[in-house]
Amino acid sequence: MSDSVVLQRGLILNFAEEHPEQFGQVLASCATNEAHQILTDLPHSSVVEVLAYAPRQFTVEFIDTQDSDAILRWIHIGSDDAVTRIARRLPEDVRATVLSQIKDVNKLRVLRDYVNFAKDSVAALADKDYLTFPDKMTCAEVRKSIRNLDKDDTENLLIVNAEDRVLGLLDDRRLLRSGRKEPIAGCIKRTTLLPGSATAKSIVEIEAWHQVDRLPVVDKNRRAIGVLHWEHLIERHQTREDSSQNEEYTLVMDIMSTMLDVVKDLPSARKPRTRFRG
Repeated sequence: MSDSVVLQRGLILNFAEEHPEQFGQVLASCATNEAHQILTDLPHSSVVEVLAYAPRQFTVEFIDTQDSDAILRWIHIGSDDAVTRIARRLPEDVRATVLSQIKDVNKLRVLRDYVNFAKDSVAALADKDYLTFPDKMTCAEVRKSIRNLDKDDTENLLIVNAEDRVLGLLDDRRLLRSGRKEPIAGCIKRTTLLPGSATAKSIVEIEAWHQVDRLPVVDKNRRAIGVLHWEHLIERHQTREDSSQNEEYTLVMDIMSTMLDVVKDLPSARKPRTRFRG
């Protein structure tokens, strides 16, 4: 019996199918060639689930070894959740190419939000590889989920409500100090939520926000698009451009409206201040 047959029928396949997140962590700790060979020998349905939850850098490196046809197969057979996570890790040009070839209407609906952004909007610049945690999860559950993540994978952690609307970033310091059974809702870092349609130049112009390292970017329904890193934004906009007072006023009003919606979703027992801060 060949090694490939043993792999597909044995414990390795069972591990990959039943525990894709843990399997991805183990693969990422192996020698690159060995890890890539194991992935290559797995059925495509297993590969897509493992890559969706493996450390970001490992997934990106493996994706770089594949052609668009292979990626397209993953998109067609993967679950919506896995497909969305892999799409966040694709280079912009590859994502656009793959999207143009998808025939499945449901998959198109899942992925379309990752390419149809105005060129200079914060949605286009945002890092779209992020993790979300429901606000009802306990601190112990979240700590367990992120324990083995790489540093890059722990930068973009968001807390959402039951409707997947963003409440804020995960405050890792509060998380460390919180009790095991406390809900993660107590570890929300209440930052500004940026509307995805805002232009990058209008954000750069607001001096008070220059010291913030990252901010969630949301769509009109307050669902996550990604996380904007200030360092990335400033690198892309070294020269300051003029922005109209009307444009800046519209941006501020959009943000204030979004933050008022967040306040309404927070537990009434701990009523927060309604002012936003960067």
